[in-house]
Amino acid sequence: MSIPYQDWQFWVTTLLALIAGGYLLRNILPVPFFSRRARARCQEKSATLTVSAKKHE
Repeated sequence: MSIPYQDWQFWVTTLLALIAGGYLLRNILPVPFFSRRARARCQEKSATLTVSAKKHE
């Protein structure tokens, strides 16, 4: 059995596996594509919801 280098499906599957592996290891390995997206997501500010009400005792 040999590796089918000529088959386009081999290369598509290999590419998808590399992307999935990079995504899973984005916090461990310095993958530039995933690091940029994570940094941009960290800089977003989330809204805080506060409700003011009198406490009933």
